Amino acid sequence: MFTRATTINLTAFAACAGIVGCTTQEHSRDQNPRPIAVVSPAAETEPTVSMNDAADDPAIWVHPTDPARSLILGSDKDAGLGAYTLQGDQVAFHSVGSINNIDTAIVDGIHIVAGTAVDQNALLIWAIDPRSRTLSRIDNGGIPSTLPDIYGFALTTLNGSTFALTTSKAGLLEVTEISVKTGAAGPNTRATHTATIPVGGQLEGVVADPATTTFYIGEEAVGIWRYDLPTNPDGSIQWDEARHARRLIDTCRDTQGFGNLTSDVEGLTLWASPPSSNGGYLIASSQGDDRYCVYERAAPNTYLGSFQIVQGKGTIDGTTHTDGIAACASSLGPDFPSGLFVAQDDDNSPDRQNFKAVDWRDIAEAMNLGTR
Repeated sequence: MFTRATTINLTAFAACAGIVGCTTQEHSRDQNPRPIAVVSPAAETEPTVSMNDAADDPAIWVHPTDPARSLILGSDKDAGLGAYTLQGDQVAFHSVGSINNIDTAIVDGIHIVAGTAVDQNALLIWAIDPRSRTLSRIDNGGIPSTLPDIYGFALTTLNGSTFALTTSKAGLLEVTEISVKTGAAGPNTRATHTATIPVGGQLEGVVADPATTTFYIGEEAVGIWRYDLPTNPDGSIQWDEARHARRLIDTCRDTQGFGNLTSDVEGLTLWASPPSSNGGYLIASSQGDDRYCVYERAAPNTYLGSFQIVQGKGTIDGTTHTDGIAACASSLGPDFPSGLFVAQDDDNSPDRQNFKAVDWRDIAEAMNLGTR
């Protein structure tokens, strides 16, 4: 494993200075800055349909029987949702307007991808047909959000129920329980608002860990929050905001005076190996300095170091100013046997923006991390 940075436990008063809504925290203070690891992309997707700042968030869909036929999905903030092979070839594009953040899940046996349609302030959901790798809408025209200015998004299955986690520029998290029923007309989504949780300032990145019943939120100008969810006596998840224990696991040094991130905190993802254990890593896009910060998946999420994506020997360039990221620890065939990391690229000059794919083995070697 990577040699760990020194961790300092601060008092609640000191740690919360200047941070709205802070509770008991633990911060990782990087007193001995380490060289930034460097990796290069193995593939890149075709450019977005839209010009300018269009690409935002990727997701990885794992094919249930042929992992090499898995898909990279990518949002276009001006036009819709793209689907790409692992080699980056576009196989479909769904023109539905502005899609910001996306995620995948299996709900009631149906493979889905969903995301935030910010121009509609709603969630859009597609079913994925594993045989044809085609997507079809199953959201009855969209699921309206109760939040203003929805932004980030994640899906998670906890204790048998699937939840959509939607973040807002207003500093709120919306929790919506999602189910998919299959009738004569095909799959149909049902959604039930479960909770609204105040977090702080502007939010985007969010990811949940079913194995530890936790989720992480990026407060863009502050840092990364970890929420530990209690359960009810019947085993169901307790989303009552008053009962949430949360911890600020890292901060933006340019805004808070210390920490390993540089604002904005953008995408969050897990490389979880295997998903049912604590093994693996939490990864955050540190947008302000073009890095990806890596933390242990298990509490207290110790900071392990960071890496950058740069141009290698081929023609694929590196990444800068990344928004969304995605990771997968499953074997995705011979090209990516230990999984994949995908990052949005802000500057894909001279072409339009796109997404870069990095073999996890390269990240593991560069940072002395695990591949399983």
